[in-house]
Amino acid sequence: MKSFEDYFSFEAILGDLVRWRVAGKKGVDSVLPPRKSWMRDGYASRKKMSPESVRRRSILRRVNYERSQGMMEQIEWGQKLVALVANIQSAVMGGSVKFEAPRMIQIPKGLKNGVMEYRNVASFERLEDRLILSRATAYVRDVLEDVLHSNCYSFRVNREVSHKKAIADLQSWRKRFAAEEMWVAECDIKKFFDNISHESVRRAWRRIGIDKFDSRAERILDAYLDVFSSTEGVKRGIPQGGSFSTVLANLVLHEADSAVLNNADDKLFYARYCDDVIIVSPNKEDCAHAIEAYAEVLCSIDLEMHPIMPFEYLPGDDASTKYYSIKSKGPFAWRNADVNEEDVAPWISFLGCHIKFNGDTRIRKESIEKHKRSLGQETAKAVCSIKRGELSGVSLANRRAWFAWFRNRLIAKGVGSVTQKVSDCDMCWAGAFPHVTICKETEMQMRMLDRVREGLLLKVWRMVSESFPKSYRETRHKFKGRPYSYYAFLHKAVRPSNMAFLRRAARTLPYSEL
Repeated sequence: MKSFEDYFSFEAILGDLVRWRVAGKKGVDSVLPPRKSWMRDGYASRKKMSPESVRRRSILRRVNYERSQGMMEQIEWGQKLVALVANIQSAVMGGSVKFEAPRMIQIPKGLKNGVMEYRNVASFERLEDRLILSRATAYVRDVLEDVLHSNCYSFRVNREVSHKKAIADLQSWRKRFAAEEMWVAECDIKKFFDNISHESVRRAWRRIGIDKFDSRAERILDAYLDVFSSTEGVKRGIPQGGSFSTVLANLVLHEADSAVLNNADDKLFYARYCDDVIIVSPNKEDCAHAIEAYAEVLCSIDLEMHPIMPFEYLPGDDASTKYYSIKSKGPFAWRNADVNEEDVAPWISFLGCHIKFNGDTRIRKESIEKHKRSLGQETAKAVCSIKRGELSGVSLANRRAWFAWFRNRLIAKGVGSVTQKVSDCDMCWAGAFPHVTICKETEMQMRMLDRVREGLLLKVWRMVSESFPKSYRETRHKFKGRPYSYYAFLHKAVRPSNMAFLRRAARTLPYSEL
């Protein structure tokens, strides 16, 4: 494993800055070369590289060239970059790290009893703070990699171990025991990030072993915990939304993982992603014992699980709000429920998906609604731009080009860039659910999203085309669907690999002709 100093080297810090610059994050432009000075490879070298890799390599080549020539101190961005790295290294190695209080952002979670609930997410605004936390996260993650169980799927070194793999493993496990009746437990902690005590974090840190962690990393941990105030004399809470909090969650809950798995056989499926846990077993007693072991550890580290509540899943009511609103439940039978039968359900909820006992997998209703709100917010920005008169005096060709840009933005947000194949669209919304299956429920979900997006596009098109000739403005808009629809994504529609001619056409053709 690399030394602690390696995680805060010039190259490591520069790697984070370049990655953020390519991702479009704000606040890093001033310490990196401007786009016009990037040193790009020739066409033959970059034609097989992704656009992100090309941009990342171009920035690194320019920075490394200026360093090799000893010119960093003579360039404005170079001076700022050198000073930034020196300040970070001085603070970290000298043990004088202190973070500014983060800005709190309210993210909508969903409706509860008709009232919108929000999640408070912390955003560290100072660039030095973000870089120190990013590098500390990489260090702690690497230390924990050899300690954590394979049943932990959150924030692992191997990027393939993620929430997607957790869903795929659960589907494979269910297929393995398809002939047996399954018992399930879903466990959720009450406001985990808000209620976790600082002493529990430090105790878990020490339990991993003082020989594994560098003492300077512990000073970063102390500074991170200090940005949250105490509650009733007990310091609680860690900032939610950052990757450092996720690795700390793995650190604290590793003991609970061990308690469940040490007494489990190969027939018990246990998966944890951050603080979301699911337990499945063909034996009801084994499932119950696993819940007890998990709850006991939570109690010992001063955390509380939502109380397990009985329920009745109404036959034919796949959107039973009472069932899905229960945070912790089980053991319950995973099969079709008869009339007046308690603690039986055909669907289980895990990581934004609902999985049926027969293997059908659909997207959770709250995830669908959240994406619809996201599309609506993008459309609202476009509508505001039009109402402010930003398109007034613009030629018809440029108005069509602007609408093509907006259309492509909504498509990319939902099912990926219009210049990529479906298998490459990992960063879009639909790319987060590669294991949904084709069934009645998912086809209805995808068709509904197609209708929603088409309605938003039609609304903006009518505003954009107000100055067009009447005969052209009233042209019927036909929805082409494949390969840019949600329904096509569900059916794994593959886009052509060479889209250059379509990109050129998108600058001139109206939406109805594409």
